[in-house]
Amino acid sequence: MHGEKQNVRKTASITRFKAFYGVEPRTIKDAYEGFVDLCDDDDTSLKDFMMLTEWLKKYDTESCMTSRWKLDEKHIGLKLKKVGMKLQQASKQIIVLNLNDFEDKEIIILSVDCVNYRTTEFRLDPGTEWYDHKHNGPGLKYEYAVSVHHPYCVWIRGPFPAGKYN
Repeated sequence: MHGEKQNVRKTASITRFKAFYGVEPRTIKDAYEGFVDLCDDDDTSLKDFMMLTEWLKKYDTESCMTSRWKLDEKHIGLKLKKVGMKLQQASKQIIVLNLNDFEDKEIIILSVDCVNYRTTEFRLDPGTEWYDHKHNGPGLKYEYAVSVHHPYCVWIRGPFPAGKYN
């Protein structure tokens, strides 16, 4: 009986964690370690990386994040921008179609799909092209290509207005 309760608590904790960060704790840990290694970055803390991950998942304003992270809005905004730009640069090093990853005569099969992301309204460019029918509001769309026979994401294209391109 005691083991079942622990398992339920662990499952509930992981579910709550995923609600904030989108993935399980071990995935965040692995992603952070890979990020630090790839960027040769010692000044981005796990806390800052998790703050960015939460913001990417929930898209809260800095004002909403102040109480959870015990930081002021200006500090949160600066950290999100700094760590986000580092992550963007790191993704350009990771996500490439490298033919050396495949056998010489292998036929490379890719699966391509678009993913919609909810955003806030674009004040300087309002319009129907941003409307995302999946989220019933403004959004952006990215195109991803992954190798079918290998665990590689080989390209990302975007952003595109959610109401265009498919």
